[in-house]
Amino acid sequence: MKYLILFITLIFGNSSILKAFPPGWEIVDYSYNRFYWDVDCIDSLNCLAMSLIGSRTDLKKTTDGGKTWKQLLHDSVVYRIPQERQGRYEIICFNFVNKNLYYMGADSGIIFKTTDGGSTWRKIRVNTKRQIISLKFFNEINGLCLTSNELLKTNDGGLNWLNVAIPDSFTKSSNPYSTFEFYSFQCPDSNSIKLHYYFGKLYFLISDDRGETWTRAVIPKKGMLSYNFLDRNNGWLVQYYQTSYTDYPNVVMQTTDGGYTWNKILDTLVKIISGLRQVYFRNLNEGIACGDNGVFFRTTNGGLKWDYIISWKDDYPPHYRCCIQPSSKTILIFTDNGYILRYDESTLNVYDYNASNDFIISPNPAGEYIEISGMNKGLQPLVSEQEFKIYNLLGECVLSVAQTFPSVKIGQTGMSDLLRIDVSGLPAGVYFVRVGNWVGRFLKI
Repeated sequence: MKYLILFITLIFGNSSILKAFPPGWEIVDYSYNRFYWDVDCIDSLNCLAMSLIGSRTDLKKTTDGGKTWKQLLHDSVVYRIPQERQGRYEIICFNFVNKNLYYMGADSGIIFKTTDGGSTWRKIRVNTKRQIISLKFFNEINGLCLTSNELLKTNDGGLNWLNVAIPDSFTKSSNPYSTFEFYSFQCPDSNSIKLHYYFGKLYFLISDDRGETWTRAVIPKKGMLSYNFLDRNNGWLVQYYQTSYTDYPNVVMQTTDGGYTWNKILDTLVKIISGLRQVYFRNLNEGIACGDNGVFFRTTNGGLKWDYIISWKDDYPPHYRCCIQPSSKTILIFTDNGYILRYDESTLNVYDYNASNDFIISPNPAGEYIEISGMNKGLQPLVSEQEFKIYNLLGECVLSVAQTFPSVKIGQTGMSDLLRIDVSGLPAGVYFVRVGNWVGRFLKI
């Protein structure tokens, strides 16, 4: 009985093992029943995030790099009849132009525009009855918007809209049952358009002169869940597919020729049901990718090496739906259950930085032993007060470095970067490894 009470206390109480976030990570915002699906930042401080609360769309903004968030969409914007809260608009997408100027695409060919940072909004009507599913304004005058079968442009701030001509060979077929559907587009610069669509298979329609001429590129087999173009040449995408009933590999692909050819730069399976959902690169070197069950990867060398980062506080993380890196030191992650996570590398000391980024437990799942690597990178020896301890789910310390590997002298310089711990005597199950504020986990089989 006492073990049952202890287990409940660990799961629901303030357990330092299961509830402590890895160094640098914290929850900065939470809203019940909120599902995030998109985020964008124009600099290191100003970001917008779009979500669904039940069946109502909301937009939040931060002006301090993600530390605090403000809700923007009130009843006067969301409802056609605000006084009675009836006739809710279906808001699909947004475009962040500058600190004061935002746009949102909605159903029935309606675009919402604010010029005061979201305090007030006015409607722009596009000559279509379809949903605006993607949009991009370069300034208050020139913009593009997309429906499921039209790309439209304006050169007068939205007063008039014209169809952007796309060659019939890319959208029409002699087969009457063959139809096309536009999904989304990105403009990595003021003239480049990458339009994601389906016409028998997935393609990118590509224009480098803002829609005057077009070419087409096939998207790699097994599809694409999201993509991110840094400029007209360099882009990344994630694929989401099953290799078995429970396995979703984490795949990131890169193009350096504008989307015509793609190469894998990440292809791994780290846990069951953990496929990636989004990839984001802030420059050619710094990139992140996130997905189901708290899967999160980071690279600082253009994808040559990816680090799997533990960013959640326990062994049951939520699904990460979108992520962004506003600066070289900060990362924001948005979940499907209302959380916003923020990582701030500037809050770490030397030891925390090494532990949170460089410690790796392998093999995982483990059999006879585990190896913990990344302990000594030449910056400093291990600190004497830091101990390696292994806990079971009851919170009991079942092993420590001193018990398992007594030849290691804590604080010794020139020590090995690899510590092997014999876990053959442990029953099968989930275990936590703690050193300082860092907590890792492994599965013993």
